[in-house]
Amino acid sequence: MHRKLFFFVFLVVGSGLLVAGAARARDDFLANSATIDFVCYDGGDGVMLTVTHTVSDAYPTDWVGWYVERETVGACVPDVQICEVLPFPDQLGQTAVVLTDFPGPGRNVVYRILARTADGGHVGIYTGARMAFFHSICLGGPAFRGTIELYAVDFPYFAPCPEECWFEISVLDTMVPADLAELAGTGIVVDIFGTLASGMEGTRLDIDFWLESTQGCMVVPAGPKSWGGVKAIYR
Repeated sequence: MHRKLFFFVFLVVGSGLLVAGAARARDDFLANSATIDFVCYDGGDGVMLTVTHTVSDAYPTDWVGWYVERETVGACVPDVQICEVLPFPDQLGQTAVVLTDFPGPGRNVVYRILARTADGGHVGIYTGARMAFFHSICLGGPAFRGTIELYAVDFPYFAPCPEECWFEISVLDTMVPADLAELAGTGIVVDIFGTLASGMEGTRLDIDFWLESTQGCMVVPAGPKSWGGVKAIYR
């Protein structure tokens, strides 16, 4: 039976204790950030996450702690909180916390760092680059499954298999490579391997390689969307 572990590694830059500050608008709170780095272990079944907090100001007073949540890519299963709510660092600079997770083989997963608020809600904690999640490819499986469709004569886009909980890929952040664009409108289902990341307008997909899917879509894709549908996604 796998157990989740965590321990603290202090990488303090500068000095001083944080003092409580006034709560501020979430969109404006960029003074502090957090990132995740990954190491695969235990034959690829396990993921070791190093969560690094960079602190240069007090956290909002209604943030009572932080935790990490896992979402499985391409599987409609509930998100999982992988650790208890942990206290925020009380020192300026960088503090790293190491967590372990065993999501199960065969699927990509993404992790989000969230703040628990005093009213029981949560708020996303972003990097300075506004990354909303961090993608781990330790467990294998594609980052995307679906077809290539056309919004207009020369505007291909990624259409995920419906009702399978794949990410919608931003048409403004990810251009369809020429070899994939040739499949537009054919209905051929592809598995694309690579890394998911937060783009300027949605989810970006950095492609490593792709294969024609041996599984296909469980539900037949609805077909091309209108250009108005594209704009509606980003409003």
